[in-house]
Amino acid sequence: MSVQIDLSQGTCRAILPTEFTAHIAPTLPYIVGVFVYNMIDLLGIRFGNLVVIERLGTEFRMGKSKSTPWRCICDCGKEKVATTFWLRQGYSWHCGCQYSHGMGKTGVYESWCDMVKRCTNPNCKDYKNYGGRGIQICNGMRGFRTFFAIMGERPDRMSLDRINTNAHYSCGSCSECIANGWTMNCKWSTKTEQARNKRSNILTMEIANQIRSLYAECHSPDKVALALGVSKDSIENVVYKGMWKPV
Repeated sequence: MSVQIDLSQGTCRAILPTEFTAHIAPTLPYIVGVFVYNMIDLLGIRFGNLVVIERLGTEFRMGKSKSTPWRCICDCGKEKVATTFWLRQGYSWHCGCQYSHGMGKTGVYESWCDMVKRCTNPNCKDYKNYGGRGIQICNGMRGFRTFFAIMGERPDRMSLDRINTNAHYSCGSCSECIANGWTMNCKWSTKTEQARNKRSNILTMEIANQIRSLYAECHSPDKVALALGVSKDSIENVVYKGMWKPV
């Protein structure tokens, strides 16, 4: 039996022969000769350094599953074919150019990879706090070579941090930053500096004083957090560690 495949309008439609549908119609009356399988449209979507530009044919089998191949363009200008599964799971996010620098096992490369994943991969556990709320990576920081030229080696016991936690990962000097008025917003920070710079720890002096006052009245951190609408971690950081950032 031959089956026609229709890929129009973003769906995969298996059109069955009339004799086949007539044979099974008595037992499966909802079969009308066309099965429709929704296909996820990735055209124009960015995955790391890759932007999807064309769907290539139909789904094909990968082991026990199926996935659709897509033609992508990398920021370096090269093309790469990747499947829906590899793109959405974060396994394909550049053409391979980011491996040619010989720094794949360095700390600075690890920090750059983590930055890209949490801003571009919805499957990353931290995506909701970065890409999920609109945090972007500027053109100057998107490629590893330019990122390394700007940031240099990662110092021992430090990690990548943003100066303004509500702004993007920006270098301040690329064409995108200049066009949007973005300033340099990246630095290497210690764990203590990172903790101070968390959004949940950015408090006004007034709120910090209220936290200390309520705690001094023998209120528990849970009750203080509920009364002031801040996290319990923020309460404990103010009371016990002094780790908070005034605004």
